[in-house]
Amino acid sequence: MKILFLGIMFLLGAQPILLMGLLIMLVFIYSFNIYMVAGNFWFSYIFMLVMLSGVLVLFSYMLSLIPNMELEFGSMYLVLVFLFMGYLINNNYYVHSDYSDLSIFMWMPMMNMMTFFFFFLFGMMIVVVWLSMMDMGSIRE
Repeated sequence: MKILFLGIMFLLGAQPILLMGLLIMLVFIYSFNIYMVAGNFWFSYIFMLVMLSGVLVLFSYMLSLIPNMELEFGSMYLVLVFLFMGYLINNNYYVHSDYSDLSIFMWMPMMNMMTFFFFFLFGMMIVVVWLSMMDMGSIRE
């Protein structure tokens, strides 16, 4: 439920800083779920490092190219946030759950796409570092 709500908030968001914060929260929730399902923290740790480094490099580079935008929230956005906060207060999903619905076999059809995104983020990270070398300067100049 939290992942669905954060996905909806991501679609409604327009500011890069808000999108970056939502992606960071999604990565933390996904890595926690991977840890609970697999019982091994190494895979979730590597997942979190790759995703956060790729996402943060992409968004920091994007933020350097666009002008500063004021962070604005619409009324519908705030209504969704408060409704979800009320749901979280009354829900003890992580306390009383056995994670049987989060089977690793459920992810097998998506493994090719997830592997592609890992390599895509890694490649983008290398390209952005290469483009922003100190001796070459930035693209903005």
